[in-house]
Amino acid sequence: MLSPLQLSHYTIDELSVVANPDCSEVGTPSDWTVSVSPRHLVNSENANEHLIILEATVKARRGKKKTLPYYVAIKGTGLFEVDPQVANEEERNRLVHFNGSAILFGLLRAQVAQVTALGLHGVFLLPTVNLLEALDEVTDEEKGENEQ
Repeated sequence: MLSPLQLSHYTIDELSVVANPDCSEVGTPSDWTVSVSPRHLVNSENANEHLIILEATVKARRGKKKTLPYYVAIKGTGLFEVDPQVANEEERNRLVHFNGSAILFGLLRAQVAQVTALGLHGVFLLPTVNLLEALDEVTDEEKGENEQ
């Protein structure tokens, strides 16, 4: 059974991976600051076409610089199509907002792993993140902008 949400195409728009020469021992994700910023856009001419633009960065927390193998910044875009049988606009947006962001983040993680495989410190996987929290922050920001 196919999902009503299909990824049609994705791109890696920006990627920066810088090996940390000061890394002496790879730490754990709690040693780092991971930031994820999703954006969701709907095609004004076709409500079933959606874009997710996702940016992620990884930096060391204060005092933890020696635990981070790479400084990472990545931005990707995913084009998603929602089955026209999903008639409810709110349901379509929810599908893309949550599932689309999760799909795209997984692709960004894989790209970082592939690039770092040949790096100074070996393979680095972006830590998993709570996308619900990141998406809630975006929703709160959008509400604040609409109220101004």
